[in-house]
Order: sequence, then C-alpha cells, then structure tokens
Amino acid sequence: MNSKSYKEAIDDFTNCITLASPDAASNATNKDICSRCYLCRAKCKKYLKQLDTAIDDFTCALDVTAQPPQRATIFMERAICYDMLDKHKLAIADYSNFLQVSKSESKKT
Repeated sequence: MNSKSYKEAIDDFTNCITLASPDAASNATNKDICSRCYLCRAKCKKYLKQLDTAIDDFTCALDVTAQPPQRATIFMERAICYDMLDKHKLAIADYSNFLQVSKSESKKT
C-alpha cells in the first residue's frame, strides 16, 4: 500500500467510528467495531509516522476494548510508538501491560 491508500483508509475508519460511536456505550457490537476501527486507524497512522495521533487512537481502542487478546495487541503497538518517540518509560509500561495481559490470557487456555 502507498501512503495515499493509508490516508484513504484513515478517512474510512474515521467515518466508521463516527457512525458506530453514538451506540458504542450501550451496544457491544458497536463497541467492538469502534475498537477495531481505532486499532486499524492507529496502525495506518503509525505507518505514516503520525505517532502522536496513533498513540491517541491506540488509547481510544483500549478505552472501549475489554477482550484480552486485542488489549495485548494494542499495548504492544502503542509501546512501539512510544519507543519510536523515545518515550521509553511509557513504552516500558505498555510492554509490561502487554506481558501481563498475555500471561493472564495464556493461563485461560
């Protein structure tokens, strides 16, 4: 994908978030859609090196995500962004959260 495609994807994910957000608080399906869209939009922004806004989107995804496997992914992705911005203490905190969520999820299987 080229940068134009990522920018178009960001626009599409933004539209999806806008449509799903009003019902996200009371509707589990919309909550999941919002979470996935925030995650995907954040990944696009990360690719485009829009790291601060990618971090914001990863944080929004965490705010609406309760599922441990997805939370682990979000913590890892956000930690990488923090590392790229030389915010190492924040990165370490997210890497630790990733390990904690991953460990608790592996105990369930």
